[in-house]
Amino acid sequence: MQIHDQGGDPRTLNLAGRLDTESAPLLEAAVVKALEAAPKELRLEMESVDYLSSAGLRELVRAHKLAAAKAARFGVARASDRVRSVLRVAGLAHLLLD
Repeated sequence: MQIHDQGGDPRTLNLAGRLDTESAPLLEAAVVKALEAAPKELRLEMESVDYLSSAGLRELVRAHKLAAAKAARFGVARASDRVRSVLRVAGLAHLLLD
């Protein structure tokens, strides 16, 4: 998994590759670091994510909770068709920003 932090507000993290057991801790660290800047919104752009496992889903839920604790809006933007489908099946479509 590659994560590129674009900074700004909304704070945007561009993700590419697989979001799974191995890469979930990388995303957690990136989210924690991004939220240190106290953005009003945190977006994960996931158009280049080609695989999303249950561990990845857990990490998205955790990121949502971390953002809420910091009073920041959270969402997934520009999701790939695969990510969009997994989020819908898992009942997490409310995380989609578009």
